[in-house]
Amino acid sequence: MDRNRLTGDSLVGFLPQLKNLKWLQAIGNLLSGSLPDDISSLMKLDEIDLSVNSLTGTIPNNWDETHIISSFNLSYNNITGKLPESLGRAPFLRNFHVSGNSLTGSIPSSYFNLSKLEELYLDDNSFVGGFPQSRGPFYENLEKLSIHNNIFSGRFPAEHFDPYKLSVSITFY
Repeated sequence: MDRNRLTGDSLVGFLPQLKNLKWLQAIGNLLSGSLPDDISSLMKLDEIDLSVNSLTGTIPNNWDETHIISSFNLSYNNITGKLPESLGRAPFLRNFHVSGNSLTGSIPSSYFNLSKLEELYLDDNSFVGGFPQSRGPFYENLEKLSIHNNIFSGRFPAEHFDPYKLSVSITFY
């Protein structure tokens, strides 16, 4: 359903009814509305990519360790609020992209325990805070980290990342 002219919020409102949905990709349309809170009831959902649309609201905060979601992309929408702490408990999450929204707050501590996380794109938001200074699961498999155009502070713990594996996009002002 990529790069069409799909409009409105009917698709987003219809999602929770698709109980066997495993993969949803609708990039570059004109979808609007917010993600329904019960999107996390789609227990078979492995990948969701609704980037480059006009979605609003917050990311639902009712995910848990039973979800098999591995790829989550809501980049370049109009999403607001904070990152949901609960999504940091999704044990198979590999790719998390929320670039180009209006997200605020710090990265929830649960995200630093995501041992399978390979890609984290947080750029072009208003995130604050920093990164843990002690080595942990977050640093083990991360290959791509994009955090430019935020309000992060403190020391960046570069020594915890594998320099042969990680590609980092950071802008200093």
